[in-house]
Amino acid sequence: MTVATVQVRVPGSTSNVGAGFDCVGIAIDRRLSAAVRLEQGGAPVRIDRRGTLQAVTVPADRDSLFAGFVAACRGAGCKVPGGVVIDATSEIPIGRGLGSSGAATVAGALAARALLGLELDDAALARLCADVEHHPDNVAPAIYGGAVLAVPGPEGRLTVAPLDVHASLASFIQHDNADHSIGINTRLRYNFREGRDLWIVYNETLNTDRPELPLPQPPFTRLRAFVVKYTHTMGL
Repeated sequence: MTVATVQVRVPGSTSNVGAGFDCVGIAIDRRLSAAVRLEQGGAPVRIDRRGTLQAVTVPADRDSLFAGFVAACRGAGCKVPGGVVIDATSEIPIGRGLGSSGAATVAGALAARALLGLELDDAALARLCADVEHHPDNVAPAIYGGAVLAVPGPEGRLTVAPLDVHASLASFIQHDNADHSIGINTRLRYNFREGRDLWIVYNETLNTDRPELPLPQPPFTRLRAFVVKYTHTMGL
């Protein structure tokens, strides 16, 4: 007999962003969805996998979905119930560095909290899932969304802070001795949401080879350009 059913939806993530190795992650617009229920007299756990999860071949009791479920139960001091049935589908690619296992771990923990009424806040779930997954930079975006900084601390603590990535400005200047030029590239990026970005790019090259008169003077600036582009990432 079915006792209860809960549904959870968790985003994937990209991590190791810039200098933020193992501590900065950003949620992406590809998600894992799971419906979880308890059945009396059933197997300890059964998982029906669809979407990209069909590539997962580990036994159900070793799946990241169930690992997150178990971690939440133990973290709350609750016995893991039998008869856990998980119907899960995902659009997050497996083994491509987009946080598929982190999303599964978080989905299992969120489902356990909702299904069993566990007294665990998001911070506790993040810590428990990071202990299982060993990648807090994937776990934290899956729970909080957006871009986050996740730093493990003493005694198993995990410090999580949101990062503002809606607008950013980057610029670099490069000198070319062979070409006697200086290249300038400046990029302004505005992020509307995950996978949707507007870019305004300015490029210019300055000549540094200025022969003495009366030789003809090359133009001081060349290859000046403004570029505006919009990117939209779509799932297939």
